[in-house]
Amino acid sequence: MCMIVLIGIRDILWPKKPPKGGSTIKKRLSSFLNTQLILAPTRGPGTYLRRFVEHAKKVTKSYWPGLFHCYDDPRIPQTSNSVEGVFGKGKRLLRACGGRKSTAVGPGSTGGSFFLFTVAFHEMAPREEREALLMQYSKQEYKAARIRQREVRGPEARRRQYARNPERLLDSIGRRWEERRI
Repeated sequence: MCMIVLIGIRDILWPKKPPKGGSTIKKRLSSFLNTQLILAPTRGPGTYLRRFVEHAKKVTKSYWPGLFHCYDDPRIPQTSNSVEGVFGKGKRLLRACGGRKSTAVGPGSTGGSFFLFTVAFHEMAPREEREALLMQYSKQEYKAARIRQREVRGPEARRRQYARNPERLLDSIGRRWEERRI
């Protein structure tokens, strides 16, 4: 019986002919889950189905706000391994660039969402669209943005630099101490 509910959800979320908007899918899924909950027994040996449908409603409710965007915009694919792999690729790049095992509490935690957006945009947008967007900006604007980024991220980078090279930090402290003594 649980399989019937899962197949029903699958057929609603991945229809053979997708509708024009996400509102249709929202209505179909909501009414399907409500109907299944009404039909599920409240007592007896079939109560497992009721618990399953309640759980399915709970999980669906937690994903509800972002579940239907792919039906409103044809450029957004329904989730798949390749789409999920984009985020994995972005996190691997952050770890490789930062020399870390984790993306938590590091350069990725402050600008990580923007970085992941950039990686996803690069993966999903055609090259012509990316180049058209980039060509709107002059080299001077690009250089000014890079300088501003360096100013904003400078203190954070210096803090990480000390933690990564303790010998250099100790040498600089020793030199400053020696200069003050003389």
